[in-house]
Amino acid sequence: FSAVLYTELESHPTKEIIDMAVEEVNSVSNTYSLQVIYRQYSYQSSDVFDSVCSSLEEGVIGLVASGSSNNVKIIAEIATNFHVPSISPSATNPFIQQTLTTEYLLNLMPSDYEQCKAIFELLKHHEWKDFSILTSADDYGINGMLKLQSLAMAQGFKILNNQQFVVPGSHHDSGY
Repeated sequence: FSAVLYTELESHPTKEIIDMAVEEVNSVSNTYSLQVIYRQYSYQSSDVFDSVCSSLEEGVIGLVASGSSNNVKIIAEIATNFHVPSISPSATNPFIQQTLTTEYLLNLMPSDYEQCKAIFELLKHHEWKDFSILTSADDYGINGMLKLQSLAMAQGFKILNNQQFVVPGSHHDSGY
């Protein structure tokens, strides 16, 4: 059996963990052997699509979809059509929900909304009624900021400043 780890990075922090898990599974099973195929893809949707289709043609039984929420969504939607489970250690976009198009996706990270609820609870606990928001200018930052603003305004908190920045080296760092 084969599973694929998709990543936008050449070296991935979960690779060592996955290798250890596969080694453990293979050490206790006499009936099958699990192997992991590592594939790197670019930020281009067509590259992600081609890579997933190629993996499915090879008969993989699962996908680990690392990287941006947009790419995780593409991977999960294709995999779901073939009833192949996918796991994401990194997608936090709240719009990737358990729907019919992603019902085989397991997100390991809480969504941006859930993370903002936790941040807001810290603000309430410490009675920080006035605060500023500094966030990345991408889906992760923008969705989280909107939820935090909503929670704050509903409870009379004051947002002193709200700034967004482009993360250097990200695919969003293209001059727009």
